[in-house]
Order: sequence, then C-alpha cells, then structure tokens
Amino acid sequence: MNDDVPVRIAVKSVYDRNLTMEFDTLFGYSTILQLKQLVQERLPSSALPKHQRLIFGGKICDDQQTLAQVLKRMEPNETYTFHLLVSERNKTLATSAPSPQATTTTPPTISAAPQATAPSNTTSTIPSTTSPSPPPQPSSFPQANSPSPPEASSTSTAPFPPAQAMHLQHYLAQQELMILMQIQYLEHIRQYQQAHGIRAFETPTPVAPVLFPVHFSAAIRLPGVAGAAAAANAPAAGVRRFQTLRAVLSLLDITLALKMTVMVYIIGQDLPPPRSYVLISLAVVIYLYMTGILLKIYDILNGNPHIDRAPRPDNNNGDGLFNQDNDMDAAAQAPRGPPLVTIATETGLLKDIQSFFVGLVLSLFPSWRPLATTTRGVPPNEMPAPPVANQE
Repeated sequence: MNDDVPVRIAVKSVYDRNLTMEFDTLFGYSTILQLKQLVQERLPSSALPKHQRLIFGGKICDDQQTLAQVLKRMEPNETYTFHLLVSERNKTLATSAPSPQATTTTPPTISAAPQATAPSNTTSTIPSTTSPSPPPQPSSFPQANSPSPPEASSTSTAPFPPAQAMHLQHYLAQQELMILMQIQYLEHIRQYQQAHGIRAFETPTPVAPVLFPVHFSAAIRLPGVAGAAAAANAPAAGVRRFQTLRAVLSLLDITLALKMTVMVYIIGQDLPPPRSYVLISLAVVIYLYMTGILLKIYDILNGNPHIDRAPRPDNNNGDGLFNQDNDMDAAAQAPRGPPLVTIATETGLLKDIQSFFVGLVLSLFPSWRPLATTTRGVPPNEMPAPPVANQE
C-alpha cells in the first residue's frame, strides 16, 4: 500500500458500541500517534494518546507505525475499522476536574456515560450525582462501576481493584475482537456464495430428546397422518421390488446357460433318473454361483440390496456453481454394505474342457456304486433252476 493514498478509518469504542468515529483526512504516511490525537479531540473523555490502545487485526498498534505499515495487506478505497481501548480513565478524569469548583464535577460524569456498557443506567443517575449512592446494579456491570463516578474513587468503595478491572476490560476486548473477526469472515463467505450462486447444503436438524415417549407416541398417532404415510410408502415398496427383480435379472448369462445345458445333456443322457435329477440340481447351483445371482439373493435377504438410485431427469443437482455427476451422488446416498461380488465368466476352449470334466466328476457324486440289476420274472431271493437234461 502506497504512502500517498488517502485512507478512511473508523474507530469503534470497546466500552460503547454506539460510539464510532470516522476520519477521512488521513493518508498512508500518517502515524498511529496522529490518529490517537484525532481520537482525543472527538472522544468525550478526552483520553490522552498514551492511555489509548488501538487494535487492528487482533494486534495493538505502535505509535510510531504508519497506516501503510499496519494496512499493508489491505486494499485501497476501503474503510478500515480500529477498536479503541482506553486505560486509566479514572486518573484522567480526576486530573481534568479541579477540586475547589464543585460545579465542574458534572461534565466528567456526562462524558463517562457513553463509555459505560449500559447507557440507560448511567443517564438515569446523572441528576443524583450530588448523593454518594452507588449505581443500582453494581454486581452485574463490573466494567462500568470502576470508572463511572468520581465519588466512588474518593470513598474507595469500588467493587474491583483497578488492576483486576483493567485485566477484565482487556479480556472482554479480546473476546469481542475475536467475535467481530468471525462475523466478518462469515459475512465474506455469504457474499461470495451469493456472488457465485452457490447454495448452502441443507442439513437435517436432529430431533430433540423426548422426556415422555408415551405422550409423544399418542400425539403422533393421527388417522390422517398414518393413512398418508401408508399411501406414500406403498409406491416406494413397489418400486423397490421392481428394482430388486431388475438387479437379479441383469446377472443372467444366456451363453453360459446354453453351455451348461449341453454338458448336462451329454453327460446325463445315459444316467438313471435319480442321478440325472442330482446332476441338474448341482448344475443350477453352480450356474447361480458363477453368475453372481446367488450372492445377490443373499444380500437382498440380509437387507443390503445395493440398488442404484435413478438419476434426476434433468441431470442437474441444483443451482450451484459446481455440479457433480448424478451417478456419484446416487452412490454416495446408497445404503452402505459389503460390495457386491460378481464372478466374471471366462470364455474359450480351455474353459469348456474344464466345465466338461467338472460336470463329469459331479455326475459321479450321486452314487458311488452301480445300480443293482435283477432278472425279470425271477424272485429276488431265489436262484434260477438249472436246466434238466432229457432222460431217454
């Protein structure tokens, strides 16, 4: 920032939020001491520059620093806000008021009124300055009682020592500066979002804990609301069933089914019916496992359907500046669970030979011994009679 650039400064008092002083006659080469002198002219208490503390960006500015050094990271043609913190205000008020004249004791009380945190209480006690009675609420406003009337310092009835009161004032000033900086940061973010058309994400508010669940459940059991909820869930259940069926049917492999059918026919054409039934059952189970349908049905029964949500028809997430793909949005909103495992079907001559031998081995599982054969017309426990020779 150049030294010859005019600077607009606004000084806010920490003790009175309504007290704001603006200066347009300063330049970049002006020092903090010159700014304090201008503040002394406009400040009701006329605090000396050595008792003033100007805070900018959370740091106390030095008297020898120029405005260009303090505002080196700022931009021109802007109003910069300084916060004023005054120390030893009781001594300045006591030295500015002469002791023999009793009528001149009223101006310090009027000038100290804007510095209090509660202006309504101090203005109401101005007519009663001749009485030594303290303000009405000394415990709730400890910052305003230590510097308020000069009678409190003369009678030594202050609730806090000066050092402790000064420490509290510095602490409150620091907290107020932190809050003001956070407010300015949030305001900057809001203006940036409005300028670029970014809409804030709506987060659902958590439900407050209920102390009496019986009354709460009785209050929400309304016939109209229950009917509306049932009507809203009915089409959702139908859509869910349709999506589940579509997810299962999409895993069917017609080519693998034809290959397994041919293998089962070649192997089981000479088998008896019991072994053929067992061979067909094993072939169906292997087909469901190889295509992934068996795992899909297992996931559906466990409550993890892994059904992809349909994207929006307009392919737009909203009015924001940065739009993401709807597939990523649907994947983020899908119910979490174990990933769906689909076994990829291999092709080629070696795979066909492997399937043939697997089917051949599985065809031998139903029976380890050949079926017993019997002679027709002969009882099972009787042996056939030997032939009798003709006796002639």
